[in-house]
Amino acid sequence: MVYIVVTAWFPPEKQAENLKISLSLMQKYPPRPELGEVAAQMVSVDEDGIKAMNIYKVKEGKYEESLMLVAKMMSEYWGIEDYRYTIRTWVTQEEAFAVIGQKMPG
Repeated sequence: MVYIVVTAWFPPEKQAENLKISLSLMQKYPPRPELGEVAAQMVSVDEDGIKAMNIYKVKEGKYEESLMLVAKMMSEYWGIEDYRYTIRTWVTQEEAFAVIGQKMPG
């Protein structure tokens, strides 16, 4: 199972702009269950500002389409000053062991 993890950072004073875009994305890009599901959405605050994380659980064979959709959605935030994000691909520990020809202990 592949996961696409988006981590975003932005200053607290940009929260209203971020919220406006986030709400518009819910309308513009409704859930696509054929691609996968949102596994988690989280927010944290620290001295660097607001940090948000979305984790998408991608169905087998749907990685490329899902990645392009996530990238397209994230491009909507480009106009927010000091908004930064990463898009990373993660696999489960069991899958990581399989890559090296091993089974996960236990």
